[in-house]
Amino acid sequence: LTVTYSGATTGQLAIKIVGLPSDKNATVTVTGPNGFNQTVPGSVTLENLVPGDYTLSSIEVKGTYTYHPQPKTQTVKVMAGPATTATLNYVPTILAMDAAAGDRFGQAVATNGEWLAIGSPDSKGIGDLERPGVVYLYRLNDVGEWAFVKKLSAEGKTVAVYENGY
Repeated sequence: LTVTYSGATTGQLAIKIVGLPSDKNATVTVTGPNGFNQTVPGSVTLENLVPGDYTLSSIEVKGTYTYHPQPKTQTVKVMAGPATTATLNYVPTILAMDAAAGDRFGQAVATNGEWLAIGSPDSKGIGDLERPGVVYLYRLNDVGEWAFVKKLSAEGKTVAVYENGY
């Protein structure tokens, strides 16, 4: 009597990257059984993997925004046979280009869908005042990203943002 096993003995891991612009690459490190360690820049399917637990660790990506991976780390079980899928969703975060600790960037936010004003009440101003507070003005561009337009500092005065700009 001869017994022949014809089933799969290795597995696959399909890594899907969501939320990054096409010109940005992720950095995802995959570790697993038998010292497996590979870094991938985007969506890919890893093949011929030994079944077991694989950990995906990703770091933020800088661009117009800082893109934070959600989750930053996850563990998935790869089985022999069909691919196991792991999805990493990158979430964009707008940061002030000159941010400092204690600025309270984002304390106040307003938008009309085309313009975005982000307040930073304890930020250093444009003039000589130490911390007069500022407003960062962004406009939605053609590719759907908020593009920085101008930093406004009232230095003790009220700032109004009008529908037609600044």
